Amino acid sequence: MDKQTIRRYLILSTLYRTSVSFIAATYVTFLISHGLNLFEVSLVNFVFHSVMFIAEIPTGAIADVYGRRISFFCACTLNGLGLIAYAFSSSFYGFALSEAVIAVGATCATGAFQAWLVDRLRHFGYDQKIARVITKERQIDTAAGIVAALIGSSLAMRNQGLPWLVGGMLSLVAAGLAAAWMKEEYLKPGVKTGRKGFAEIGQTAVAGIRFANQQKNIRFILLISALQSFAVMAPNMQWQPMFLPHLGSKQHLGFVWAGIALSVMVGAAAWQRLLKSVRCEKTALTVAQIAVAGGIAGTALFAQHFPLSIAIFMAHEAARGVWRPLKEVYLHDNIPHAHQRATIVSCEAIIHHLGGATGLLMSGYLASITSMCETWMLTGCILAIGTLIVFRNRER
Repeated sequence: MDKQTIRRYLILSTLYRTSVSFIAATYVTFLISHGLNLFEVSLVNFVFHSVMFIAEIPTGAIADVYGRRISFFCACTLNGLGLIAYAFSSSFYGFALSEAVIAVGATCATGAFQAWLVDRLRHFGYDQKIARVITKERQIDTAAGIVAALIGSSLAMRNQGLPWLVGGMLSLVAAGLAAAWMKEEYLKPGVKTGRKGFAEIGQTAVAGIRFANQQKNIRFILLISALQSFAVMAPNMQWQPMFLPHLGSKQHLGFVWAGIALSVMVGAAAWQRLLKSVRCEKTALTVAQIAVAGGIAGTALFAQHFPLSIAIFMAHEAARGVWRPLKEVYLHDNIPHAHQRATIVSCEAIIHHLGGATGLLMSGYLASITSMCETWMLTGCILAIGTLIVFRNRER
């Protein structure tokens, strides 16, 4: 049963995440080709993070009360419909609406999907570390994402809407498999309906938020997660226009994305070495985050020397690859109650999206009035300084 659960989790994760990888290398250039400037591109993505900010806690609580399967099914379905809607949109408002649909879907997956894996494995007595599964998930998702991004960038040369259509269909396939595969034997018998179900959703959400606020370990991860999501919005949204003049063709963006994915995969494979060397999860998270900050600022500092600049950029992506599994393992290790797991994971996600939304507005505006390089250097410095302050006060 353990092997079946892990295998199904890895397949569903690959399908769901790969659906977005089809558009990863051409997302910003797709929006720019429809007349949007960098600030408007940031505003479109701001809609995504704002909707996620609003919907995270309710959808996380729904997953804890009604089950993870229905939540992840909704995530895949809404993601698929949003991607397909994107393919047929041509205006700022059409893109914003599509982002909102995708965002609601993403909140349904945030706490629910990994919570299903953890709770089902524990239900059947799985005694090995969940970290091994998460590491394998990242490696498989990254490899599949590379292939999808290369295919997507090639499809975009023919029709820029094709990658969105292919990704949307793949996500709908994941929805069908989730409905059939995600069994929840650990759930208590009984169906929550009507007023009683909504009351329990509210109670679960409040209890999860109270726990997150009271635990210093949870507060630590919330703060550094918010800092990173704020700072990385500049490179996330601007690497394509930053590097495209040096590449000559949009199709080559797919190869840059492949490099990004490989860098993340290398980082995801190395996080345990870092943890072993420093012997403290908080220290490891801080070291990885400082490396991310240095990479963001360094990429901009050497922007006129493309080979060096892109090498530093890839190193920063590797550091992000180290940081993410460290964060996820740390977070799950500090959540004692299964019935609050999805809600508390959603608390972390909501802080992440608050930081991301703020970062989008600031980085998009600064890039439009100054330059991308100056924006990257500023956000890198903010990330480094903020992370050191949080680490220094980690026991409070």
